Amino acid sequence: MRVAFRVDASEKIGVGHIVRCQSLARAMLECGATVLFVARHITAGLRDALERDGCALALLPTVNLRPDDRDNSYGAWLGVTEDVDAAQTLEILTDYQPAAVVVDHYALSQSWERQIRAIAPRVVAIDDIARTHDCDVLVDQNLSHAPQERYEGRVPVSCRLLLGPHYALLQPDYAAAATRGGDGNGAVKRIAVFFGGADSGNMTAKTLEALSAPQFDAVTVDIVIGAANSNAGTIKKLAAGRADTHIVQPRTTLAAIFATADIAIGAGGTTAWERCCCGVPSIIVSIADNQVPGSTALAEAGIARYLGDQSTVGVESLRASIESLIADGSARREMSRAGRLLVDGWGAKRVVEVIAPSPVEALSLRRAAAEDRAFLYRLANDPTVRAQSFNSAEIAWDDHVVWFADKISDPNTHLYILTARGLTVGVIRFDINGPIATLNYALEAVGRGRKWGAVLVQLGLHELAAVWTGEVHAAVKADNLASRLIFEKLGFRAVDTRTADHFFVLEGKGLRERYGR
Repeated sequence: MRVAFRVDASEKIGVGHIVRCQSLARAMLECGATVLFVARHITAGLRDALERDGCALALLPTVNLRPDDRDNSYGAWLGVTEDVDAAQTLEILTDYQPAAVVVDHYALSQSWERQIRAIAPRVVAIDDIARTHDCDVLVDQNLSHAPQERYEGRVPVSCRLLLGPHYALLQPDYAAAATRGGDGNGAVKRIAVFFGGADSGNMTAKTLEALSAPQFDAVTVDIVIGAANSNAGTIKKLAAGRADTHIVQPRTTLAAIFATADIAIGAGGTTAWERCCCGVPSIIVSIADNQVPGSTALAEAGIARYLGDQSTVGVESLRASIESLIADGSARREMSRAGRLLVDGWGAKRVVEVIAPSPVEALSLRRAAAEDRAFLYRLANDPTVRAQSFNSAEIAWDDHVVWFADKISDPNTHLYILTARGLTVGVIRFDINGPIATLNYALEAVGRGRKWGAVLVQLGLHELAAVWTGEVHAAVKADNLASRLIFEKLGFRAVDTRTADHFFVLEGKGLRERYGR
């Protein structure tokens, strides 16, 4: 499969767009795709990074963008008209013949996307600010109120919406860091600071000045300077004047830095989701308008502390906020827990699963393990799953922790996880009580509508048949036609009840004959 990305990066534009596209590209490469980036503006460091990843790069004619340009309109970030950009991009992509084109650019709108359809079977748009698109898949990884409503009437009816931090485009290291980072407990001994690749407002220097106060002398500080940061020299001089302060050079991922930090200070955008995934309590200063809604939502959810836009945040307010968070251990613990539950680091793989779906042959079942606890919590509280449950009330985290501990250790519970190319996509559970095993299953959003439910139940029954010879029961709500059809297809017998819901039974003989090995 050939995939093309249209994205730019520079000191003026910032590098956040290309960083998240890189995460998606790496996930595409893992699935065997060929990846081409098309850019008009890109730094030398990012060019090298794309080459190391195994991506090709095609450059459009350069247009100078002045860093001090006061025109902040999205069109000024492009340097040419959309029609010109579309024509030049089409010239490159016509020979490449991509199966999908991913566009992540505020200056390119539905007009550009409509023209690209001439050679692209699928157009995928990455957005933060709810613009109008002509695309097949829309990815907006930001946390927001009523996310579906933001795009109502702004995308085609057939467009697949992938909304929220569940689809955050992070590097693979973050999923691993999610299980090994801190938990907000204990004293604050290490603080990480990163304000993006460019940091045009020089917030890094302000933060370092705030951290130079005597009350933070015992704290080690890691300063990450982005590749496009024009103030690197000034920052390094400030760091040299503070003990236990380390300059971290730009790197592919900051997972190791965030996973060892007790507090992180930085911008909104993709980095905010990286910090959430690592479970590090954070202080956010937005460095672009598009970061404000997500930063505000994180603060309202108690996942981070948001100080406002960089133009309004000074050294003293930074210092006071850092001091306050260090003193509030309970807040740090809650931030750490809530951040991890919000972002698990698998968003890029989920987006790939929509763009390039796994074949049924790629599905497999494994026993549930301790690291599946958070996944099962998120899946259990998915609105679609709750709507099909007999008790639709939201499940509290503490209750889930107790339930999971009981189930994972109960010899009469058989709990299995469905995966697709390494991505966790579903669960099936059998609770044995006397001569009866009760079946429950659920699929997450990327696995729905693909006939995976039947595959999941069938795989689960094969596992159960190896250890169980009794009956299997399943209860289904009356309006859940999909599940009813699955059980009928797999040999279950419908049993009348006195309710409007449906009850299915697979007799022990049927289990052994159909699913025994």
